[in-house]
Formats: sequence, structure tokens, C-alpha cells
Amino acid sequence: MALREINLIPSDIMLHRYLVRHMGLWAGLLAILLAPIVSYYIYQTKVALSYRPLETTLGDITRNINTKLQEIKTVQNRVKKVNHRLSDIESVTSQQSYALILFKLSKTVNRYLWLRSLSIQSQSKNSDLLINGYALSNEAIGDLLNRLSTDELFEKVVLNYARQPSVGKKKARLNEFRRIEFEIRCDITRR
Repeated sequence: MALREINLIPSDIMLHRYLVRHMGLWAGLLAILLAPIVSYYIYQTKVALSYRPLETTLGDITRNINTKLQEIKTVQNRVKKVNHRLSDIESVTSQQSYALILFKLSKTVNRYLWLRSLSIQSQSKNSDLLINGYALSNEAIGDLLNRLSTDELFEKVVLNYARQPSVGKKKARLNEFRRIEFEIRCDITRR
């Protein structure tokens, strides 16, 4: 014979006890979680905000407004100074960097060319680049002109002259090759 448990308490009473027990547990946990938030709010309203004096008179309010307006004016003056300095910096930095120009030029010059002088003249609207140097052949100069023309940094590439310098007969015999002196002028684009 098997023994069975028999519950003499009706099931609706058991369900009611179960609900009351769980609702009490969850309500207690909620109260524990909300207690720090409510206590912080009470602290803010009663203690922290009570230290600030209330502006009750019209004179206090106008003084406060005047000080705020003065602070706004000083900030506006600082902003104007910063904007003025920024415009000065932008006017200086709007010109091309010499390092970028020299880097691009070093990429375009081939090994059959020697640069004697390089000058960059910056005006208010554009910059001119003047290149003087020597080459072993006219093909080397033509190659330099083609490379400068295809580079987007240089515009209006013009060969001013390409000539062989006059040397004496004695020096001509000593030199196995004849060098060609050239001058190229071009504009530098603004970005």
C-alpha cells in the first residue's frame, strides 16, 4: 500500500498565500531599490538647495542679470579675438606648403637633370615657381616638362630657354658631354 500526501487546506487558500508571499517579497525589493533614489532627491531639495539664497527683490534680479550680461560680453570679445586670430592663421596656411612643393618636385626631376636654383614667388593670389638647372640632353628637359605638366600641383608650365653655355675650346675638349642650361617657369595651384 502506498502512502499519499493529502492536503487538507483548500487550493484557493494556498494560491492566495502564495501570491501574498511573492507580492510581499517583490514589494520589499522594490522599496529597497527606490530608497536611495528617494533619499537623494529629498537631500537635494531640503539640504543642498536650501544653501542658495533666494532672489526675492527686484534689485537682486537685475544685478544677477547684469553680471550674466557682462560675462556674455566678455565671452563674445574672446570669440571675436579667436576668430580674428583664426582668420590670420587661415590666410597664412592657405598658401601651399613649401615642403609639399619640394616633395612633388623631387618626384618629377629625373637623374639626368641638376637643379641650380629654385625660387618660389608668392603673391596674394598665386605663386610662381622658377627652376634653373642643367641637363644632359633635350629629352631630359622634355621629360621634366611632361612630368610637371601632368602633376596637378603645377599649372602653365613654360620652358623659358634651353641653351648650351658657351665654353672655351680647351674646356670643351675636357668635357666629354655638353650640358644644356634651362629655365622653367610655372604656376602653383591653390587648394
